[in-house]
Amino acid sequence: MLNVKELFKFAIILEENSCAFFRQAVKITQDEDAKVIFETLGDEELKHKKLFEAMHNQSHDLPLNEAEGDVSLLLHSTLSNIIPLPEQFQAELEAIREVRGALKFGLQREADAMLYYGELKSFIPAPLHRTLDGIIREEGRHYAKLTQLLQSS
Repeated sequence: MLNVKELFKFAIILEENSCAFFRQAVKITQDEDAKVIFETLGDEELKHKKLFEAMHNQSHDLPLNEAEGDVSLLLHSTLSNIIPLPEQFQAELEAIREVRGALKFGLQREADAMLYYGELKSFIPAPLHRTLDGIIREEGRHYAKLTQLLQSS
């Protein structure tokens, strides 16, 4: 059964994957403006990872509330769809060859993160909600930046 500490570990993996994606996107693009945006977004994902690591370290191995079993099931199915196995994720990264494909991939990663973090909020202590809300807002800004890049490419 999932516990609160594990939920933060999944958030850390999401942020690591996003950071790796943005580093890969920098490598494949020739557009200097896009490179700067990808580098900035990768740096921000690294900051998110550190925030989640801090929350993980502060949390306990509390099991999820039994009354939230249906939500827990939804969360678990969400996780299986948004966090690929490491080798699968690496293969997906290596398959990205052009900027439009990278942007679409990035948009999906940002949407996945916002969905997961929105679900995560119902399981974490209230004092951490403000930090999580800030991360969700920043992921939304990432989504908007990637959308603008896609529309201009």
